[in-house]
Amino acid sequence: EQDVAAIMPFFAGPSNARYTYLLAAPEHVDHAKNILHDAQAMGYISRPLAALTLRVLDVVLCGQQDFEAAEALLGILTAHQVELNKRSRNLPLADQARLELYRAVMACAYRLEYQKAFDHADKALSLFQQRPHTEEHQLRTLIVLAQIYHAHGETTLMEGIIQQGVPLLETCGSDAHIALFVALRARLLSDQGYMHASTTLLDQHAGLFARAANHTSSAALDALLHKALCLATHGHYDACAQLLEHLAPKLTTLAGDHPS
Repeated sequence: EQDVAAIMPFFAGPSNARYTYLLAAPEHVDHAKNILHDAQAMGYISRPLAALTLRVLDVVLCGQQDFEAAEALLGILTAHQVELNKRSRNLPLADQARLELYRAVMACAYRLEYQKAFDHADKALSLFQQRPHTEEHQLRTLIVLAQIYHAHGETTLMEGIIQQGVPLLETCGSDAHIALFVALRARLLSDQGYMHASTTLLDQHAGLFARAANHTSSAALDALLHKALCLATHGHYDACAQLLEHLAPKLTTLAGDHPS
């Protein structure tokens, strides 16, 4: 427990700063993984240990986009959740919600199991809405739902999700996730034939996308990729090519040695 308490501060704070710091100093993530490995070898399970596992999973999945490592961590967390429930030591509500969110992300982005992704995201959103100061996580969950609907061409349902997310933007606090949300909103407008409105929306948030370009998290890169697709759809091929050229080294850095 002392090791867990000592490492947890490195995984605290807004996601923008957290991802930037931990992706630049991966030794902290490696140290946390060693703590988790040793605890698993001893058969040790606790709520603080599960909380640390969730935060490592967040960085591995949403920062590094290492789906294989995320899959293993999800398996560990599922086993911990079952055992803690048996002991009547359920995970705190916020951690239950985070776990459902990460299950939704994996189902949507990795396994392409959209119904499971929807079910997990719907449950996560319901849990987050019961807790204060969860605007960023609510927006992240709505992004998953918007991506599911976009993948299926369900523009009306996607529009409903976008409308739910707009009030969260002022208090979200994550440039990367706000940029991804705005980019998805622009994609929706393009799909609906509102090309001028889509272009205007992107132009209005030029500063936001410029800030997102300084991040290497998967959310920031996804936002810029969606913007590039919008630019191509609008016929702005030179601007699209420039953005993709800027993204290429960042995508290589994010991929690292991970084939996914």
